Amino acid sequence: MGSLLGHITAFSIIFPLAIQRLWSSLSLQAQSSPSDPFKPRPWYFSTFTSESDHHLRRNATIYLSLLLLPITIFASLHPISTRHVASLILFFLLLALILLADSRRLLLLPDGALFFLSAFVFLADSALSNPNNSTAHFSEVDSHLRPLTMGPTLVCAVACVVLAFVSSGSADVALSIALALKGSWELQVGLTFYVLKLRGCSTAGGVRCELHEDATRGMHTLDLLFSAHAFAIASLCLGMQWIAAKWVNRTAETDAMLTRLVQISTSDLEFD
Repeated sequence: MGSLLGHITAFSIIFPLAIQRLWSSLSLQAQSSPSDPFKPRPWYFSTFTSESDHHLRRNATIYLSLLLLPITIFASLHPISTRHVASLILFFLLLALILLADSRRLLLLPDGALFFLSAFVFLADSALSNPNNSTAHFSEVDSHLRPLTMGPTLVCAVACVVLAFVSSGSADVALSIALALKGSWELQVGLTFYVLKLRGCSTAGGVRCELHEDATRGMHTLDLLFSAHAFAIASLCLGMQWIAAKWVNRTAETDAMLTRLVQISTSDLEFD
């Protein structure tokens, strides 16, 4: 399960980036038209008019992620998290590859290939999170927690495979939602096992519950928390979609009004 610092750092990386990606995807889809269709991107960089700000401000989020990922790795360095560290290293390499691909002069790699590589990294993360036979002594709560943690990761992998071959807005939104759920669940797991703690259970060397009733109650608590997070993320997505649609409509109305004012002013000048 890593450490509390590792969970908090993972949340601070994944969740904000997922929300930024979700907003970018929804707003771009709202602005799309038959003549200018929406095209999913592996990473939505910020755009600025100033060329001097291009490298630092445009790529600020990915630079921050590359700086925070090593903190997550070092915060998770103990025997039961070696696989977790390996998956974090894969994500670090993936982010570095995306950053290089954004600069066409350094690496020429199409978006489809980046999505395919992203799917591979998510699948590797899911496989590395799955215990092998040597860890078969893990408790019921541990075994119950892993499918909940792996679920969003597998959704991300499937969405990336779809996006590697098809420009699907729905798959792009699903990828962002699954990432947001993965990030928020990382924080919840850290708080549940290291701060709040399940009654009758300890986290020394994995989750250990004294009684079967404690383990059952813990598993039901995890199910309830996961459902609450999924509902909250879905509600947030609907709210952001509504805001994006309103924002695009208001921008279009403002542009149309400015165009009419310019036309009226031009007509008045010609009349004079």
